Formats: sequence, C-alpha cells, structure tokens
Amino acid sequence: VSMLGSSENENGAENIKTVIEIEGGREWLFISRAFGAFGILLNFLSLIFHLLYMCIRYDCNRSASIYLLGASSLFILGGSIVFVALHKELATNLKPDLQSLGFPWIICILAGIVTIAASIVTAVSTIKKANQWDFEDDDDIDFSDVQMRRR
Repeated sequence: VSMLGSSENENGAENIKTVIEIEGGREWLFISRAFGAFGILLNFLSLIFHLLYMCIRYDCNRSASIYLLGASSLFILGGSIVFVALHKELATNLKPDLQSLGFPWIICILAGIVTIAASIVTAVSTIKKANQWDFEDDDDIDFSDVQMRRR
C-alpha cells in the first residue's frame, strides 16, 4: 500500500499519481470497508443525537439524527453493493467452497435496511407529532399578563 505518492517508470513514460494505491488493484475493497466505517460512525453519531434529544427536546437534534441515520444507511448499503459487485475478482484465487459471500455481507445488508427503516420511522413519528399540535387551542390561552414591546 502506498499513500500520497507518485511512481514513475524507468523511462519516465508511466506516471501514476494517486492518494491511495493498493497493490493488486483492490482499491474497491478499501472503498467498501471505508464506506462501512463511515456508516458505523454516522450511526453512532445518530445514537448520540437521539440520546441528546431524550434529554434536551430540541427539534434540531431530532432532525440531525434523522439525517445521520439516512446517511449511515446509504454508506452501509453503498459499501455492500460495491463489495458484492466486485466480489468475483476477490474470489478468483480461492477454493470453490470459499467463494460464497457468507453471513457478514447479509448482516451488512440487513444493517443498512434496518437503518433505513429506523430513519423512516423516526421521520414519520416526527411528522405525526407535528400534526398533533392544534393551533386552534391557542385561542383560549390568556395573554393578558404578557407584555409586548412596541417598535
């Protein structure tokens, strides 16, 4: 693995400039793992925002957790799709019985689907809560003690 470098051929004809070059042309495997790591990080941040929302009831916390869950699910599913699309390239040198995707990929797909479902349920519950607010009931509140500033 070479990081932040460029390599030149002896003749100077070939010039490769890349941030990350993984030997054997398996950059996609790194991308798949990086997407999974970003998905886990965003999912953890979403959990923190949900816990914050339980303590401090600000709508921005809930909105942030919804968006973080959505982004997390996209990263998780994106990494899974990249992995399954290029899995045959990885499995060419393995025995035939070891070439299956196995249960970790299925768990990753299920995690992405569950995260999407959690994002949708959180968004729907937020919309339902907002629709339960009745603005007509505000008419019977006595505002006589409230002093308003005039400009």
